[in-house]
Amino acid sequence: MDVLVSRGPAPGLNGRGLNEHFMPSLVLLFLCCLQPPAQKPDQRQPLSPREALGTFQLDPHFTIELVAAEPEVVDPVCFCFDARGDLYVVEMRGYPNGGVGTGKPNLAGRIKKLQDQDGDGYYETASIFADGLRFPCGIMPWRDGFFVGDAPDLLFINSKGEKRVLYTGFGNANIQQMINGLQLHHDGWVYGCNGGNDSPVKSVEKPDAPVVQLRGMHFRFKPEVPGSIEPCSGGGQYGLAVTAEGQWLTCTNSQHLRHIVLPYHYLKRNPALAVSATTLDIPDHGAAARVFRLAPFEAWRLERTTRRAGAADASRYPSTELVPGGYITSATGLAICDPGIFPPPYGGNVLVCDPANNLVHRDVLVPDGSTYRAERHDKDCEFLASTDTWFRPVFLASGPDGAMYLADFYREIIETPLSLPDDIKAKWNLNSRERGRIWRIRPKQPVFKEKLNPDLQSLSPHFLSREIVSPIRWRRETAYRLFREEPSRILPEHIMLANAQPIDMARAMHLYSLLYRDRVDGEFTLAQHLGQQGSQHAAFRIKALQFCEQLKTPQPGVTKQLHQLVKDPHPQVRFQLALSLGSIPLPKDEKLKLAREMIQHSNLDSWGETALLSSLAGVEIDLLKSLLNQRQGTPVMLERLASLVSKPRDTNDHERDALLKQLGQQGWKEHDLAVLRGLGPRYAKRLPQLNEVLSQLLHASSTTPTARRLAISLLGYVEWKEAAPLFRELLAPQSPLDQQLQALQALKNYSENAVGELLLSSWSNWSPAVRREAQELLVSRPAFITMLLDRAEAGQFPWEQLDLARRQQLVRSRNVAVQQRATALQRKQSSTSRQQVLTRYQPAMELTGNLDAGRKLFVQHCSSCHQLEGKGHTVGPDLLGALGNKTRENLFVDILDPNHEVDPRYINYVVVTKTGRTITGLISTESASSITLKRAEGIEEVILRTDIDEVQATGKSLMPENLEESLKPQDLADVMHYLLTQKKR
Repeated sequence: MDVLVSRGPAPGLNGRGLNEHFMPSLVLLFLCCLQPPAQKPDQRQPLSPREALGTFQLDPHFTIELVAAEPEVVDPVCFCFDARGDLYVVEMRGYPNGGVGTGKPNLAGRIKKLQDQDGDGYYETASIFADGLRFPCGIMPWRDGFFVGDAPDLLFINSKGEKRVLYTGFGNANIQQMINGLQLHHDGWVYGCNGGNDSPVKSVEKPDAPVVQLRGMHFRFKPEVPGSIEPCSGGGQYGLAVTAEGQWLTCTNSQHLRHIVLPYHYLKRNPALAVSATTLDIPDHGAAARVFRLAPFEAWRLERTTRRAGAADASRYPSTELVPGGYITSATGLAICDPGIFPPPYGGNVLVCDPANNLVHRDVLVPDGSTYRAERHDKDCEFLASTDTWFRPVFLASGPDGAMYLADFYREIIETPLSLPDDIKAKWNLNSRERGRIWRIRPKQPVFKEKLNPDLQSLSPHFLSREIVSPIRWRRETAYRLFREEPSRILPEHIMLANAQPIDMARAMHLYSLLYRDRVDGEFTLAQHLGQQGSQHAAFRIKALQFCEQLKTPQPGVTKQLHQLVKDPHPQVRFQLALSLGSIPLPKDEKLKLAREMIQHSNLDSWGETALLSSLAGVEIDLLKSLLNQRQGTPVMLERLASLVSKPRDTNDHERDALLKQLGQQGWKEHDLAVLRGLGPRYAKRLPQLNEVLSQLLHASSTTPTARRLAISLLGYVEWKEAAPLFRELLAPQSPLDQQLQALQALKNYSENAVGELLLSSWSNWSPAVRREAQELLVSRPAFITMLLDRAEAGQFPWEQLDLARRQQLVRSRNVAVQQRATALQRKQSSTSRQQVLTRYQPAMELTGNLDAGRKLFVQHCSSCHQLEGKGHTVGPDLLGALGNKTRENLFVDILDPNHEVDPRYINYVVVTKTGRTITGLISTESASSITLKRAEGIEEVILRTDIDEVQATGKSLMPENLEESLKPQDLADVMHYLLTQKKR
């Protein structure tokens, strides 16, 4: 469809765009840290583009100018450029739709084609490329059309506007968490962000292909291969970017910059490898970082926090406590500044939008081991901020000129209705006001200054090959895409160009990626490329390692260079070597030698160790024997390696028995204990007098903390009758807290009734932290559950002291008898609804809180899942970020009714293993081979997928619902006062 919408100047301008009409420099600049212009805090009307430009405060090394505006653009959430340089803007006109993407289809979504026909930089001509979409959030050009994310579907829309569903099933329960970020990568796959949803995705074009369960992971697919979609490591909500080293970055609303460290396709090579995390928050200034907002707080936001204004207690609120914000709460649409245009030190920096605070935040990426550290370099200001409360930056991407383009979802309210009180939603207009802008940010002194023709589509293969080594990233990526779409364009001269080794190796990555696809056996000298030295060529060495994975046999000199890379000065090169080692076709002896050298000389961090473990198929036991003999490797590395060794269930165990004989020969040290723990109970039970060895270690004052922890965990491998006295000693209230928790972890290996009796009889002696872990065991086995119910019914166990999530787990049990008994106990214990509890505790809202008392209560009741002032555990949401939008009224409801609004990332899950054990917690990480459950006290448990029988979401928050049983109204007032004081700080 190619319907003309409008052709003419931007509104409020008497010509063809802002850049021709005021200020000699073509743009209105403001220095970064000046005071904002005076503006009323109750701005209810939108500003014209000219007026909006005057509200920007931008880093003084850059300019900002208008590219497009309403009516040509309305509600833009993302965009892309085709090979001719035309701009395709995705309009999410149906937002917010009650906060969901479900229900009756809203077909107001559109894709607009914008053209700059006179070459002045302003896209004055707009037409409808495609309409009738639900809530589109992602777009990427391919051949004669575009891949479009329109949950629950992934579409292909051709040049005629004809739609074809490729895949369906993507999550759309939350309108802010839907399929987005579509990008073609160097490896020829299209990557995308799933928004954090539990999505069972199926192929429409190949219906016999298996359904792919994403469960919060990202995804990728081959554009030429129907049904090729597969999961990949993720952890983002809206936004995806890739570094020069080929590393993926993403974000969530309150985690503004995350590195996806461990790719899924490497981890799935070894299903026996349990992985606790694949993604890392990398900012050194906090995931939900403090930001320097310039815009006044919107009137509706103030109303939400002061709707009790006029009441008797209104005067006691400090004005600063009535102003929410100041921390990133809506991170989205991140992008990396193109070093080909952005000068040092800006090239390679990451820009992240925060529409709730009307700004764009900048982070500087610094290599930090296998990953990065993101540093704030803008002092007391942001890269871009506006005093206009309607300015809503949501998406960033580089354009044909290398400049950064920004989508402004210009509107009064952007928050999801799911987080707004009903009275606010009824009073204020949450819907579109038919506005939207696209802005361009460019350096005043760009690295590359030559004006370039944006049209690459019409170039011959000869001239297109020049673009693939262009200093401008968009041009390289577009040329690479065009070659991939039509491989016949590849000429012999391109091979010569590749072997010519341009000075800037990183710029040539797209060319190498393209050519190595089918020419990895002799047309290139990979050894020479692997040997390129210098930190500026690290990205190229990483790419060359990935090319080695495609070899059928190693080329001459490649193996020698691999040994040289073991000591590469760049840690991310060593990390890639650890990943690629398992995919490069090397002889077993050579692979073993390289693995041993890496453990000795590569100084691998925990991420690098996991990468190496994923590569060790076939050499695990030989490597473990060698390391144990030489006392090399960390205890954690040895334990995980031993765990891999223990997994095969063949009948020939002589190699493992020989390994057991090596243990303890030089005394039972950390290395021996770690290997024994990794081997597991099947092999540990073959050791005579294990109980005596552990008893000596636990009672010796010279035992190191690591050895003591390992000894307690190994105690769970000893027969119960022998281990029971030691467990009773460890679980006594006089024992250190960490040892009590470690002992409870070890008890999970036992099913004897005596264990249940020990747990129930010791309950009254334990602190809340120990009880939280003990109840995990009490509801994990059928026999323990029966004993628990018997005692509760007899009045010998306080049913109400179980967390609500555990009680609900029993009420919903598949065992009918357990379900009925638990239901009866629940009815007897709690006949009051949450609303009745809120009403009963309403007096707490009138009480004055005590700061010190609130701090102590927070540590006692909340620190098991939340952290403030350096105390506690980061299990639930980051409080500093969450408190920015919280009022006293919000906290009152959140504490007493935690399930009134639950973020899908913090829903409690129940996992049942094939052995009948039940484990609960929030799913913090999913990898190819395992899932990680995280619960109070920061305790994590990694479960291999091969061990899982069932996974079920409870629909409840991890936070308990019965805190009123432990808090008096004054206590609640103290806690709220403490939390609001932290918000103020």
